[in-house]
Amino acid sequence: MPDSYPDNNPKTAAGRAKPAMRAVPTTALLAEGQVMVLGEQKYGRLNWRSKVVSASVYYDAIMRHMFDWWEGRNVDPESGQSDLAHVRACCGILIDAAAHGNLNDDRGVQPLQKPSAAGMQAALDETLADAPPEVQVGDLVRTKARLGKWRVTHIEAGTGEPSKVWCETVYCPFETAWFPADDLYDIEKPTPTPVGFTPPTGSRWIRKGDLTDWLVTSVSPDRYLVGLGYGKSGRDNISIRLSDFLSEFRPPSMLEGFGA
Repeated sequence: MPDSYPDNNPKTAAGRAKPAMRAVPTTALLAEGQVMVLGEQKYGRLNWRSKVVSASVYYDAIMRHMFDWWEGRNVDPESGQSDLAHVRACCGILIDAAAHGNLNDDRGVQPLQKPSAAGMQAALDETLADAPPEVQVGDLVRTKARLGKWRVTHIEAGTGEPSKVWCETVYCPFETAWFPADDLYDIEKPTPTPVGFTPPTGSRWIRKGDLTDWLVTSVSPDRYLVGLGYGKSGRDNISIRLSDFLSEFRPPSMLEGFGA
């Protein structure tokens, strides 16, 4: 149809705003009409406007006709009319009964709601919030491949594959291994040392440089910690600036060490 008409009749604009009946194929309407006449003769004209009808009854009828049509049948043997015309008639009755308040909606389910853009974004934000944090050096992690807790020592970024995360065992600092980043879970972030905090004697802290743990023996006035090393360098007394410590070391129990 043309976008404009050669007349300036106000009826033209009003008519174009209403449903275009010219778009409905007349063959389908005629076939539906044949079935509706049979229903009128059997149950009464527009009976669904005077008596309540149930959605489930017409849904069942629609699906039976659709199944028969899909299996190769074109004509209902009882009525002699098209199965698809029966489907149209059932749908028409459901639409008209609902419009007149005479439909018993016994579908028993809540209508599906198309999510809004805001709803989809909220769901995405919730998913991201539940995602495990990004692995960083110093984190305590568990891995699907090995038992126990591991401390991340360095990370090799992968190209087209998960990054290699190198770790050392918490319960045995001399054992190292790498794992794919997506195999890690239960990621525990270290707690930074508060500014001005003086670690108590007897506590253990992780050093940034080698990620080994050190036992605090004393703290000097100029904020140097004197500790006894338990790491790769052996058991040495050494003075370390407090700012060089990553977090407090909490040794795992034997159960943690063996994958509890």
